[in-house]
Amino acid sequence: MRMITIDSVSKSYEQTKVLSSISLEIEQRERVVILGPSGCGKSTLLRLIAGFVAPDSGTLFIAGKVVAQDGSILKEPQERDLGMVFQDLALWPHLSVEGNIDFGLKAKGLSNAKRAERIKAILSLVDLVGHERRK
Repeated sequence: MRMITIDSVSKSYEQTKVLSSISLEIEQRERVVILGPSGCGKSTLLRLIAGFVAPDSGTLFIAGKVVAQDGSILKEPQERDLGMVFQDLALWPHLSVEGNIDFGLKAKGLSNAKRAERIKAILSLVDLVGHERRK
Protein backbone atom coordinates (compact mmCIF):
# COMPACT_ATOMS: atom_id res chain seq x y z
CA MET A 1 0.00 0.00 0.00
CA ARG A 2 1.27 3.47 -0.86
CA MET A 3 1.56 5.47 2.37
CA ILE A 4 2.81 8.82 1.08
CA THR A 5 2.37 10.28 -2.37
CA ILE A 6 3.75 13.66 -3.33
CA ASP A 7 2.45 14.79 -6.70
CA SER A 8 4.11 17.77 -8.45
CA VAL A 9 4.59 19.73 -5.22
CA SER A 10 6.25 23.14 -5.27
CA LYS A 11 7.09 25.45 -2.38
CA SER A 12 8.62 28.92 -2.24
CA TYR A 13 9.50 31.21 0.61
CA GLU A 14 9.13 34.81 -0.56
CA GLN A 15 11.06 34.93 -3.86
CA THR A 16 13.09 31.75 -3.23
CA LYS A 17 11.82 28.56 -4.88
CA VAL A 18 12.75 25.74 -2.50
CA LEU A 19 10.97 22.81 -4.16
CA SER A 20 9.92 22.67 -7.79
CA SER A 21 7.44 20.04 -8.99
CA ILE A 22 8.64 17.29 -6.64
CA SER A 23 6.97 13.87 -6.97
CA LEU A 24 7.63 10.91 -4.70
CA GLU A 25 5.87 7.70 -3.70
CA ILE A 26 6.63 5.88 -0.47
CA GLU A 27 5.18 2.42 0.13
CA GLN A 28 4.10 1.05 3.50
CA ARG A 29 7.15 -0.12 5.50
CA GLU A 30 9.54 1.34 2.92
CA ARG A 31 12.50 3.27 4.26
CA VAL A 32 13.59 6.42 2.47
CA VAL A 33 16.64 8.61 2.97
CA ILE A 34 16.45 12.25 1.95
CA LEU A 35 19.98 13.41 1.36
CA GLY A 36 21.40 16.67 0.05
CA PRO A 37 23.34 19.81 0.86
CA SER A 38 22.16 22.47 3.28
CA GLY A 39 19.36 24.56 1.83
CA CYS A 40 18.25 22.08 -0.86
CA GLY A 41 14.72 21.60 0.58
CA LYS A 42 14.99 18.46 2.74
CA SER A 43 13.43 20.06 5.82
CA THR A 44 10.81 21.83 3.73
CA LEU A 45 9.77 18.50 2.21
CA LEU A 46 9.43 16.95 5.67
CA ARG A 47 7.50 19.98 6.94
CA LEU A 48 5.10 19.61 4.00
CA ILE A 49 4.56 15.91 4.72
CA ALA A 50 4.04 16.61 8.43
CA GLY A 51 1.51 19.36 7.67
CA PHE A 52 3.40 22.29 9.15
CA VAL A 53 3.35 24.18 5.84
CA ALA A 54 1.13 23.99 2.77
CA PRO A 55 2.43 23.41 -0.76
CA ASP A 56 2.15 26.35 -3.14
CA SER A 57 1.00 23.87 -5.76
CA GLY A 58 0.62 20.12 -6.09
CA THR A 59 -0.99 17.49 -3.90
CA LEU A 60 0.10 15.41 -0.90
CA PHE A 61 -1.62 12.13 -0.04
CA ILE A 62 -1.23 10.03 3.10
CA ALA A 63 -2.72 6.53 2.99
CA GLY A 64 -4.59 7.48 -0.18
CA LYS A 65 -6.27 10.57 1.29
CA VAL A 66 -5.52 14.13 0.17
CA VAL A 67 -3.97 15.99 3.12
CA ALA A 68 -2.72 19.14 1.36
CA GLN A 69 -3.29 20.68 -2.03
CA ASP A 70 -2.54 23.91 -3.89
CA GLY A 71 -1.86 26.19 -0.91
CA SER A 72 -4.21 24.51 1.56
CA ILE A 73 -3.68 22.13 4.45
CA LEU A 74 -6.70 19.81 4.39
CA LYS A 75 -5.65 17.57 7.28
CA GLU A 76 -3.89 19.10 10.30
CA PRO A 77 -0.57 17.68 11.56
CA GLN A 78 -2.14 15.97 14.58
CA GLU A 79 -4.61 14.18 12.28
CA ARG A 80 -1.93 12.63 10.03
CA ASP A 81 -0.73 9.83 12.35
CA LEU A 82 2.92 10.65 11.65
CA GLY A 83 5.88 11.12 13.94
CA MET A 84 8.81 13.43 13.40
CA VAL A 85 12.04 13.96 15.30
CA PHE A 86 13.24 17.54 14.98
CA GLN A 87 16.89 18.52 14.83
CA ASP A 88 16.09 21.56 17.00
CA LEU A 89 14.02 21.95 20.15
CA ALA A 90 10.37 21.44 19.25
CA LEU A 91 7.98 22.04 22.12
CA TRP A 92 4.66 23.84 22.12
CA PRO A 93 5.61 26.99 24.08
CA HIS A 94 2.04 27.61 25.26
CA LEU A 95 1.77 24.12 26.82
CA SER A 96 3.17 22.80 30.08
CA VAL A 97 5.51 19.82 30.29
CA GLU A 98 2.46 17.62 30.83
CA GLY A 99 0.61 19.31 27.96
CA ASN A 100 3.45 18.68 25.53
CA ILE A 101 3.52 14.99 26.46
CA ASP A 102 -0.27 14.77 26.31
CA PHE A 103 -0.45 16.34 22.84
CA GLY A 104 0.71 13.22 21.01
CA LEU A 105 -1.27 10.90 23.25
CA LYS A 106 -4.51 12.79 22.54
CA ALA A 107 -3.80 12.60 18.81
CA LYS A 108 -3.62 8.82 19.17
CA GLY A 109 -7.09 8.81 20.72
CA LEU A 110 -6.11 7.35 24.08
CA SER A 111 -8.61 7.63 26.94
CA ASN A 112 -8.03 10.15 29.74
CA ALA A 113 -7.06 7.34 32.12
CA LYS A 114 -4.58 5.78 29.68
CA ARG A 115 -3.06 9.19 28.91
CA ALA A 116 -2.65 9.99 32.62
CA GLU A 117 -0.95 6.64 33.15
CA ARG A 118 1.41 7.16 30.19
CA ILE A 119 2.21 10.76 31.20
CA LYS A 120 3.13 9.62 34.71
CA ALA A 121 5.41 6.90 33.32
CA ILE A 122 7.11 9.27 30.86
CA LEU A 123 7.67 11.95 33.52
CA SER A 124 9.25 9.33 35.77
CA LEU A 125 11.41 8.00 32.93
CA VAL A 126 12.90 11.45 32.20
CA ASP A 127 13.04 12.49 35.89
CA LEU A 128 10.52 15.34 35.55
CA VAL A 129 8.02 14.31 38.25
CA GLY A 130 7.01 17.50 40.07
CA HIS A 131 7.52 19.68 36.98
CA GLU A 132 4.30 18.75 35.18
CA ARG A 133 2.84 22.28 35.25
CA ARG A 134 5.99 24.14 34.20
CA LYS A 135 6.36 25.56 30.70
